[in-house]
Amino acid sequence: MTYRGDAPPERAPVERVSAQRRMHLAALTFVAFLVVVQIPLCLYAVARGAPIWAAVAGFLALQSIIVVRIRYLPRPQPPPVWFERWLVWGFFAIAAVGAWFTPLGSVAWLFGGVFEGHSMTLIDASFGLSVVLGGLAAGLPWRRVVVRVIEIQVANLPPAFEGYRIAHLTDLHSGPLVPERWIRSWSEKTNALTPDLIALTGDLIAAGDGFIPHLERGLTPLRAPVMAVLGNHDYFGRASAALRAMHARLGHELLDNRHIVLTRGEDRLVLAGTDDTWTGSDDLDAALEGAPRDVPVVLLAHDPILFDAAVTRGVDLQLSGHVHGGQVAIPGLGLAGSPLVWMGFTFVRGLYRRGRSQLWLGAGLGTTGAPIRVGVPSELPLLILRRAPDRS
Repeated sequence: MTYRGDAPPERAPVERVSAQRRMHLAALTFVAFLVVVQIPLCLYAVARGAPIWAAVAGFLALQSIIVVRIRYLPRPQPPPVWFERWLVWGFFAIAAVGAWFTPLGSVAWLFGGVFEGHSMTLIDASFGLSVVLGGLAAGLPWRRVVVRVIEIQVANLPPAFEGYRIAHLTDLHSGPLVPERWIRSWSEKTNALTPDLIALTGDLIAAGDGFIPHLERGLTPLRAPVMAVLGNHDYFGRASAALRAMHARLGHELLDNRHIVLTRGEDRLVLAGTDDTWTGSDDLDAALEGAPRDVPVVLLAHDPILFDAAVTRGVDLQLSGHVHGGQVAIPGLGLAGSPLVWMGFTFVRGLYRRGRSQLWLGAGLGTTGAPIRVGVPSELPLLILRRAPDRS
């Protein structure tokens, strides 16, 4: 085997298991938070005249929805579409309202003591505002998409690839909570950016193959050449075969632990891709085997955990997704407001550099677990490659 750099021993399986457990812990912590913030809503209902027994019964009914959803997690297929689309979404939408109402209602209650006689008026106003903000966070009636244009300097970038434009789409999670019209709108926004290449870095579906037809219809408008890899959700419900067939029908280049060499005249750029890490299907060595030396490499890898290995193998730029930027952060604080940063995640979102290697970690377009985004909007990045200045 010929490596592009000094290859370390393969990442220990226990390290990958630890990363997966950390992801699961973050998800469960988030769900626990959303359960707790529903309590102030119950207190508000009682203050507005609801019987205590009714508030308690409503709270327990909501929690039964998430209990059923969690019990489905080990199974290959998700719950029925109607359950996911209405009951599960309803749970998270109400929880999103509670997440806003907890701080806003608390402030209103404190100020109510200052402005005597207006306490409930202020609390009512904070509840109304929380309903609006919670509905927007849960994607009602639309989901905001931020288009980011990022120039990335690449060492030894050939002149013909100066200004090369790569649109990065990741983590669409096509399913009951991601309508086909959203996917089609993302495709149309991508076309408007006039990319030279579109990179799909996995988790295009939530689970199973039931929503692959509407995913395919949503991706059909894409005009630029498409390179793709699979993510962990693309294997849930044994959906990978149907997803591979969809990529073939659409004419996408699926980079399963392999690479291709793009040419413009005599100039070359290597596009490589790895398969899913959660199933152990990834093979970075195979993806880079035979790649020409002294030619920049762009690697598509769903899981950012591969970046350390990519650095040692001389990869210039890795495009990844997987963690969705955490989906939730304190607005206005950037990475400092992300719970994933507080929990010690190395890679959350944005651009990371190790020597000459860089990782672009996209926040994704869809959602997983909770259909909620606060402080981390859906993201459509356009990466423009620039030749790094010669520092010799």
